[in-house]
Amino acid sequence: MLYESLLYFEKLESFLARPASMAETGPGRKVQGFEEIRFEGVGFCYPNGKRALAGVSFALRRGERLALVGENGAGKTTLVKLLLRFYDPTEGRILVDGIDLREIDLKAWRALIAAVFQDFGRYALTLEENVALSDPDVKPDPNRVAEALRLGGAWELLQRLGPQALLSKAFGGTELSLGEWQRVALSRAFFRKAKLLVLDEPTASLDPKEEAHLYRRFAGMAGGKTVILITHRLGSVRMADRILVLQEGRLVEEGTHEELLRRKGAYAELWRLQAQLYET
Repeated sequence: MLYESLLYFEKLESFLARPASMAETGPGRKVQGFEEIRFEGVGFCYPNGKRALAGVSFALRRGERLALVGENGAGKTTLVKLLLRFYDPTEGRILVDGIDLREIDLKAWRALIAAVFQDFGRYALTLEENVALSDPDVKPDPNRVAEALRLGGAWELLQRLGPQALLSKAFGGTELSLGEWQRVALSRAFFRKAKLLVLDEPTASLDPKEEAHLYRRFAGMAGGKTVILITHRLGSVRMADRILVLQEGRLVEEGTHEELLRRKGAYAELWRLQAQLYET
C-alpha cells in the first residue's frame, strides 16, 4: 500500500509543479450575463495527441435548451469542459457576445455557471451544507435549500433526514445510495443562481420513473436559464429546443427531435436502436 501511495504522490507532485495554464483573475473582462455563445471551428487535442474535437461550429442563445448526444468518446464532455474553460481550444475559438472566452475573467465567467458531471462530489457534510456548497458566498437560506432539494428530486430525503443530517458514514452519518447522492448533486446545481446550467448525464443513477419526474420538473423551472444537457437516454432530449449530434469529435447533425428523425441519419439510428430495447 505504501509503495502504491508513493507512486501516486510522485504523479501528484509532478502535476502540482506544472505552471498554471490560466489565471483565475486578471485583466480579463468582467461579465454578468450573455446573449449568445458561439463555437467557431473549435478543435481540441489532449496532451497525449488524442483528438477529441475537430471543426465544431454552432451558436447557443440565451434561454435555449440544448442537448448533446452521441456515442461514448464522441467529444460531448470535452466540449462542455472547453465551455467551462477547464481547457482552452487548440483550434478555433469560443465567443461570448463576440468576445473571445480567453479574454473574459475566468472567475466571473464561472460564476455564471452551475454544472453536474457524472463524477459528482459526495461530501461528508450535512444535507443542507451539501446543497449550499455550490454558492459558498451566500448564507444558506432554509427555504432556498428546500426548494433546491425539491427541484433536484431529493425532497423525500429532506423529509426523512432533516437539513442537519450528516451524510456519509465516514464521520458517523447516514450513507446514501448512489441515486440519492445524484439527487443531492442535482439539488446543489439548482441552488446556485446560475445563468447557464450544464447537466452531464444527470440521471445515470436514477430509475426511468424518477428520471421522467425530474425532467418534467426541470422543464418547468428552467425558464430563462440557458441549459446544456448531455445524456445517452434519447427519450430525455425531446424537451430540448435543439439537439446536436456528435460523432468522433465532429458535429454531424443539428435540429429538433422531429427534424432529426425525418432526416434518418445518425440520430434516427441511435433512436431506433434504443427503441428496440423497449420493444417486446
